[in-house]
Amino acid sequence: MFQKLLATKLGLRLKEQYIKLSQREKIIISIAVLFIGVMLAYSEIVLPVRAAFSSQAQRLRDLEQSIEVAPDMLARYQKLVQRKTEIEQFYENVDAKESPLSHLESLLLNKAQVPAGSYTVNSRPQPDFAEKYKHTAFIVKFDTSNLGTLMAFLRELVKGSQPMLLSQINIEKKLTSDSLSIQLEVSSFEKLSSRI
Repeated sequence: MFQKLLATKLGLRLKEQYIKLSQREKIIISIAVLFIGVMLAYSEIVLPVRAAFSSQAQRLRDLEQSIEVAPDMLARYQKLVQRKTEIEQFYENVDAKESPLSHLESLLLNKAQVPAGSYTVNSRPQPDFAEKYKHTAFIVKFDTSNLGTLMAFLRELVKGSQPMLLSQINIEKKLTSDSLSIQLEVSSFEKLSSRI
């Protein structure tokens, strides 16, 4: 109530003072009030609207870039899903009669005809594949001088009854002999349900 009374008295005084001003002073004060009003409107209305338009323009540019990249990403994703499905179907029909390490050693002895003790096989457990398979990677090193047995070993390794995935192969000719130094990285996939 006191504030209303004060505002009313102040308003009356300002009105009286304004009436006493000359025409020129009234124009100057009106221009100053108008200028202050414009400045307040600019800071309270125009600047936020400009910032909103700027933000919206940036989001539009980001979306345009995403749209340009999306078809390539989608095509790559579809290829990866198709490849994953092919791998799962391939390994679904594999019947693992022996452990991957035993199978690999058996192939080295019987197909590559590498004498026992003259090869190394190191295993590295990997994260499970597609939540259905235990994935184990092996690094295999051995020497051979017979390309026929090497080819038989590789063929049986990737196409045999218990196929493995050949990720990398390094073949180097030894300087001191006619033999080859072989290093392979292979992966095995065992069904998780088949483990007991």
